[in-house]
Amino acid sequence: MNIHYVLRGYYKSVIDTLPKLKIDCHDLTVCLNGKMTYEVENKKYSVSSGDVIYMNPGTVRRRFELEDNCRYVSINLYGDSSPILDKTVFKGVLNQECMSILDKIENA
Repeated sequence: MNIHYVLRGYYKSVIDTLPKLKIDCHDLTVCLNGKMTYEVENKKYSVSSGDVIYMNPGTVRRRFELEDNCRYVSINLYGDSSPILDKTVFKGVLNQECMSILDKIENA
């Protein structure tokens, strides 16, 4: 499998909403702090601190306005476009230690 990734960390002041569009990568977004709302294939999902949202390539998604204190890290994987997971949102899967590591990566 030939996959490369792009790691992006954002704060509300950098990027807020995302328009509705079809993505061309595996998108794994971890909410480090606050709350955000996504629409994935016309279904709304609320994601908050410690939650992970995953979208397969070809997924149509949109992100609504973030809360003021929202911070997150997005990892976009390019290459193999085969769907990996059927589930979209994983609630409370990250403990404080994992979130601290992602926070350090984001600020490196």
